[in-house]
Amino acid sequence: CKETDFLFGEFAKSEILKLSDDELLVYQDLINEYDGAIYYWILRRSESDDKYRVLVDKIRVFHKI
Repeated sequence: CKETDFLFGEFAKSEILKLSDDELLVYQDLINEYDGAIYYWILRRSESDDKYRVLVDKIRVFHKI
């Protein structure tokens, strides 16, 4: 969805080069998840999988959510 694309896109433009190799692999997996789930994870409407928790938190902090 457009909202998720915006959240990921703006984060990636600014932060992608700061991520470790392991974080990049998790980011790749995260962007392949269902958009609705990702959006809810970022907005704290539901809990993300443990695998994504640190990265979702980084996206939240970046967007001041």
